[in-house]
Amino acid sequence: MGITDMCRAIANDAGEVIPCSMPLEGEYGYRDMAMSVPVVLGRGGVREVVELALEQDETERLERSVRAIRPMIEYVDEYLKNHAPQTVRRGKL
Repeated sequence: MGITDMCRAIANDAGEVIPCSMPLEGEYGYRDMAMSVPVVLGRGGVREVVELALEQDETERLERSVRAIRPMIEYVDEYLKNHAPQTVRRGKL
């Protein structure tokens, strides 16, 4: 799946399930980070996030990935807070 598939799903209001990177708001137990997850995509954009039931080993690998990337997210957030112009700070783009 690529950008063409995403555009087609939006243009056709397809309600198609497509992997898409987006900020999570509690899905899969995570917040304040973006992750590629399956979503139902239509004319208005993301209709819903499809939360798949993960096997224990998949959950462990996901958690390991989050632990690896979370410090980088925090570093960039802190850097932007201290160095970026007000207009590009997190949540202001």
